[in-house]
Amino acid sequence: MTPRTARLASLGLGLVIGFAVIEAIVRFAGLAPARVDYWHMNVRATHDQHVTDFISYRFTTNTSGLRHNGRIPKKEPGTFRIAFVGDSFVFGMGVEDTQTLPRQLEHYLSVGGNASRIEVVNFGVPGIGPLQYMRIVSQYVESVQPDLILLGLLNYNDLVGANPPT
Repeated sequence: MTPRTARLASLGLGLVIGFAVIEAIVRFAGLAPARVDYWHMNVRATHDQHVTDFISYRFTTNTSGLRHNGRIPKKEPGTFRIAFVGDSFVFGMGVEDTQTLPRQLEHYLSVGGNASRIEVVNFGVPGIGPLQYMRIVSQYVESVQPDLILLGLLNYNDLVGANPPT
């Protein structure tokens, strides 16, 4: 090993150890930023209107933060329930409640005299990615007893720019 290579290796190792020590100090001193549970960022029932320079739309969320009007009822016998998990596309940013992907899917599956009742529950949360989708499924989706879980991977950032877990 040349002296220059040895110095570079020492510098690299010193940086790694230094950052590890700083990380430990920040965590043990309680200075690390609080973990953000995206699911609970807006857990209040609301009938709100979102207005930007480009769009204006009304949306409803229940006390669980789901884009649903009221509590999700207990699943009735003969009901086929779908949990639709995703980001702002599934949530329906920019569209009225009846225009979201989950509501449209529920409508189209129910058309045609289907024998069983179809329900689609919207588990879309704006600003999240695939790693948070897994947490939503493991922590929340099971409670609504879905027969099928759909994952809405609808855009480039879901596959390439996935958010790290929080």
